Amino acid sequence: MSGTPYQNFSTFMASTGPAFLTSAEDVINEAVKNTYTYPRLARGHSLQDMVQGGTQIQDTIFFSEKTTYERYDPNAEFEYSNPQTGTTWTVPWRFATANVSWTKHEIGLNTGQLSKKARFHQYKTLKRQKHQNLWTDICNSMDDELWAAPDYSAMEATAGKAPFSIPTYVNEYTNGVPNGWTGTNVMGIDTATQSSWVPGQLTYDGTADPFGTTAEIFGVFSKMMRSLKFDRLPKKPEYSDKTTSPHFIACSLSGIVNYEHALRVNQDEFRGGGGGQDPDYGSPMFRGVPLDYISALDTAAVYDGAGSDGIFYNESGGGVNTGPRFYFLNGEYLRNVVHADNFCVMSDPFSPSKQPWTKVQVFDQWNNLVCRSRQRHGLVSPAGVTSPLI
Repeated sequence: MSGTPYQNFSTFMASTGPAFLTSAEDVINEAVKNTYTYPRLARGHSLQDMVQGGTQIQDTIFFSEKTTYERYDPNAEFEYSNPQTGTTWTVPWRFATANVSWTKHEIGLNTGQLSKKARFHQYKTLKRQKHQNLWTDICNSMDDELWAAPDYSAMEATAGKAPFSIPTYVNEYTNGVPNGWTGTNVMGIDTATQSSWVPGQLTYDGTADPFGTTAEIFGVFSKMMRSLKFDRLPKKPEYSDKTTSPHFIACSLSGIVNYEHALRVNQDEFRGGGGGQDPDYGSPMFRGVPLDYISALDTAAVYDGAGSDGIFYNESGGGVNTGPRFYFLNGEYLRNVVHADNFCVMSDPFSPSKQPWTKVQVFDQWNNLVCRSRQRHGLVSPAGVTSPLI
């Protein structure tokens, strides 16, 4: 490496490629979440489906047919109409940034007495630690945004800064309009006039041991799965969407533990490993759809049972029905759309005008979470206080 260590490190920090450190030299990352939601949403589509350009995100949705179908007499006269179909929706881009920086002094003071080989090793260690922090911050922050409480001024309003969240689209409120929301538009589409712009909503009786031998939760799940399935047109099926089902059912730790309990108490024997002696259900499913533990739902304050005060609580209570929620999510119709030219972009290193000894790289992301069909997602929630809870 030629030049000063600082110049060399500036080039090194801007480089991309495989990790340079062996596992023995890794810094253990205790800041990761138990689970992340984005990879599960991506099951339903390719990266190409997530990319758009232009000044805003847009698409067209067909809510209801404009009928011209009629029976006629052989000698009847006809009048012809030209119905306009399709509703075009637009969603603004939301912008996010993060940065990584280093100084001449932190490099020089840590490598001044080291050999050339040792200095380079120190560069690699410092680079990895800084990028470890950067990408942990980005991943955790974007995952937090997915489960943020609905906020009209931050999400729906054009002047807002926050992307839409999953509970904005999939919730337990009347017509799917979050409590505290301004008006009845969600993603610019009026739920008051478009009845299909509402997610599936079912409840279980929280006072009747729904996860016990009554197995009420199974019946509610069965109703939800059927309500989220839509056939293709029997004639000209290419003019309809392929038949899909939710790709996963997101729930909290309480939700998945109680569901596993329901599986156990309603079976004559254990179905796990260990010769039928293991009570664990490693990958619980319902009708082939996995239940996925989403750690953010353990504490997500996204439920409001107190009207339009805009105060939200987690599923453990406080002005809201107590008990786990189950989100039936279809990645085909719930997408993190990113800008074609600004997807995880990193700037070249630069020095701020008043900090000549500092180098900075800036991350830039243009994206938003869009819902292409709300009626293909659903939420099963408690109708009252769930007891007992495991």
